[in-house]
Amino acid sequence: MAEENLVANPQIATTQPTTQPVVTTNPKSVPTSNFPKGNKGGLVKKIVALVILLAVIAGVLYFGRVYWQTWQLKQRDSKRKTDIQALQEDLETFKGKTKDKKYYPGALTSDAMVKTGIIAKIPQDPINKQPFIYIYQSLPATCLGDCTQYALYACLENKNDKQGIDPVYPCTIKSYKVTSPQGS
Repeated sequence: MAEENLVANPQIATTQPTTQPVVTTNPKSVPTSNFPKGNKGGLVKKIVALVILLAVIAGVLYFGRVYWQTWQLKQRDSKRKTDIQALQEDLETFKGKTKDKKYYPGALTSDAMVKTGIIAKIPQDPINKQPFIYIYQSLPATCLGDCTQYALYACLENKNDKQGIDPVYPCTIKSYKVTSPQGS
């Protein structure tokens, strides 16, 4: 009958104390982290994927930079060779304007090449700092204005250049050399 009073009389049902569950601290039931149990593997996978992505991006940037630098030095070496070959043609023009058409200048100067109208401007190395300069060597070494041969050198940056020779001072990596044509 007491049960009937509880159901029939709502005041009695609400005034009776309710029993609260007892919380025990069993070490096996205490969570070890703030993450739900099922997501630990997913988080690790996301972190690993992020690290791999960052490594791939870093690798692409590194190799892209290396490729760009290699491309630039090959372009500079190509310009050096073109400049030296153009100077070779200009020296032959100079020779054609000298007495007996057989002499080269004692030095590659503005007076010898630009003021005579042979060339508008003497080309300079793209870097134009030691050791990257163009070198003109008149031959025989003691000639002043009656030089019968010459050698032109440019310092190259690409150590694998197939047209390069062992470095000639002041070059440190490779040199590119052209000489006066045979029989000059």
